Amino acid sequence: MLTETLLLILGLVLLAGGADFFVRSSSKIAKKLGISDFIIGLTLVAIGTSIPELANSITSSIKGSSQLIVGNLVGSSILNLSIIIGIAAIFKTIRTSEKMLTRDGYIMFAISALLFIFAFNGTISSVEGLFLLLIYFAYVLFLIQTKNERNQKMPFEEFIIYFFRFRYVSTIRSRAVIFFSKKKPKTAEQKKVTKLFAESLLKDFFVVILGIAAVIIGAHYAITESLFLARALGISERFLGFTILSIGTTLPELSVAIAASRNGLNKIVVGNAIGTNIANIGLIFGISAIIRPVFVSVPSILFLIPGLLVITALLLLIMKKYKNITRTQGIILFASYFVLLLLLFNQN
Repeated sequence: MLTETLLLILGLVLLAGGADFFVRSSSKIAKKLGISDFIIGLTLVAIGTSIPELANSITSSIKGSSQLIVGNLVGSSILNLSIIIGIAAIFKTIRTSEKMLTRDGYIMFAISALLFIFAFNGTISSVEGLFLLLIYFAYVLFLIQTKNERNQKMPFEEFIIYFFRFRYVSTIRSRAVIFFSKKKPKTAEQKKVTKLFAESLLKDFFVVILGIAAVIIGAHYAITESLFLARALGISERFLGFTILSIGTTLPELSVAIAASRNGLNKIVVGNAIGTNIANIGLIFGISAIIRPVFVSVPSILFLIPGLLVITALLLLIMKKYKNITRTQGIILFASYFVLLLLLFNQN
């Protein structure tokens, strides 16, 4: 038991330290590339902190543990919006923006609703998983394509048009032409990239990779030892995924949130939470269903996924009405998780 406790502490230390390096270097990369901290939170930080969920979901999919996948991914998504944003807002008011709500917030709600529709028949098929994965990659490309556009009046509608008119194909083609061009740098963008590498951009990326590695290793030990203690309690697979496993895999996001708040980068907190949820459903659920169809239990259809939709709607309502997330609203979000946990416990 002493060994497991020490490994758990080691995991938490690696999580906190790796997340701190990760946030600092990600912020530097964002500024050098002219990308906002919020976009970095939506993409790079979100994907980096979702790696534990991805690893667990792939393993669970291969083993056919569908309920563990559903409980883990939906549970961690709920934690992102309630506990993580709630804690960050309790310590310091989080400023939001119109685009944060009308583009990323609405896309997060839409893909969550789509997950509910796909899961309603009890199975998320490989075709549906492929569709979720396509939405996620189109979303990332949409962010890259529109990062310099300040006057988007209806960004959610623009994304829908971007997706269904296959405009992401043009984005891929244009980026590929620039990347594989053998000509010497002539354009302003190419000269800028060359200058950035001269300003130690490679070093920042290296530190980001080290931070991700520390987060992954830390999460591995934290999750493994947490599961060791949980098995002795005889917890069901769905409840285990929603509680112990989702809390364990959300530790990177929590560590990033604490590090971001400490460094005055509160927008990364919301960006990471929203981006991670979109990644959980689009990227991770998508890959898991492609490997093997994900079977969804009746309690998950009637309770767990609707719970995610309710908390998502609550967060978006707060953002729309108050523009900022204050301490009081943070407490409401924080408490909503335990209300949902109590309801879930009564279902087991």
